[in-house]
Amino acid sequence: MSAVSCASERRSTCRPRASSFAPCATTLGSGRAKSASRSLEVVSYGALGRLGLRLAEPGEFTRRAFLNGKLDLVQAEAVADLAAAETEVQRRQALRQLDGHLGQLYRGWGERLLRLLAHLEAAIDFPDEDLPPEIEARVAAESAGLSAEIERHLADGHRGERLRDGIAVAIVGPPNAGKSSLLRGPKES
Repeated sequence: MSAVSCASERRSTCRPRASSFAPCATTLGSGRAKSASRSLEVVSYGALGRLGLRLAEPGEFTRRAFLNGKLDLVQAEAVADLAAAETEVQRRQALRQLDGHLGQLYRGWGERLLRLLAHLEAAIDFPDEDLPPEIEARVAAESAGLSAEIERHLADGHRGERLRDGIAVAIVGPPNAGKSSLLRGPKES
């Protein structure tokens, strides 16, 4: 039998630092997956339903964490990649992305672009002011450097996408040519 405890009764369930800030309930149960699933249905449509509560939709807490500023878009995508990971390499890639380093890199590029834009706008809007004469050349040089940095980042041959999505391979040939043996690998002697 399942037991339900509300967040108001168990403060440790939903702390203020929780990713979604959402009121929640914890369901504890034992048994096989099918009976646990049925118990959740009964509880959610029965007692919880009468209280106006429901089970969370898939991805709902990640969406709320994103909307509340606890995760950036890259991290939210990493949660989906982690849930869909089929290999250890895919899992490690998703965890690196979830760390937030990629989002920090992108935010840094955005901040640099805004700073360059502000310098250009100042040169255009205030031509009579005593702005440094080399401001346009400096903006052009920094823009070229930033552009090169972004191009290097994008020139990875879509490595991350290949890791996440895998590579489709077709083994074709005439009947009894050894396609299945090739797929299974070499036999041990």
